Amino acid sequence: MPGGSEETTPGGPETSPAAPKETAKEPTLPAPSQNTSSEKQKTPPKGALSWRAGLQGGAQSGITPGLVARGALFLEAQGWIESLPHLTLRAAAVGAAGSSETDIGAIEQTLFAGRLEVCPVSLRRETWELTPCVTGELGGLRAAGPLSDSALWGALGAHARGIWTFASPLSAEADVGVDLPLRSYEIVAGSTSLYRSAPAAVSALLGAAIAF
Repeated sequence: MPGGSEETTPGGPETSPAAPKETAKEPTLPAPSQNTSSEKQKTPPKGALSWRAGLQGGAQSGITPGLVARGALFLEAQGWIESLPHLTLRAAAVGAAGSSETDIGAIEQTLFAGRLEVCPVSLRRETWELTPCVTGELGGLRAAGPLSDSALWGALGAHARGIWTFASPLSAEADVGVDLPLRSYEIVAGSTSLYRSAPAAVSALLGAAIAF
């Protein structure tokens, strides 16, 4: 109508359309690294090869009626077979010397041999390690004095070794064991037997070593 009255639409006042609701976006996780396999390959394998070198000293029975002094210089390797990480091989040069009184006087006896020790397992507790080993020796036995003689020496044995790593890479060890000579050794003067070796030789040794 004239006069300028406002017009209304049927059904009530006009309403503006509702704004669309924003949906929350889920956080996306980073894609897994493609270098995982290569990183695993770079990890050093367990049971890496390790070395120890050292010396031992102690006493041994069975070569003479009494005890003789015994010593050894050794080099050992561990971890060179990945499937047997505790397997230890030790090579040593050993020597023993002593004397025995006989009816014709004192006879000096010396032993020089190469030695191989195979230790398949070990029991470890922090700085301590206990290892059983099988051993083999091959060398020469010599007697000197009022009479002299020499013979081939061979023996097989079983030993137990305890190792204490008190300040890495330094360690101390104790070794006890029994060696069985492959043959009997006898010192004879004419028709008189002066001394026959024992069927088993028992040894007890203390040692020190450095790992590298």
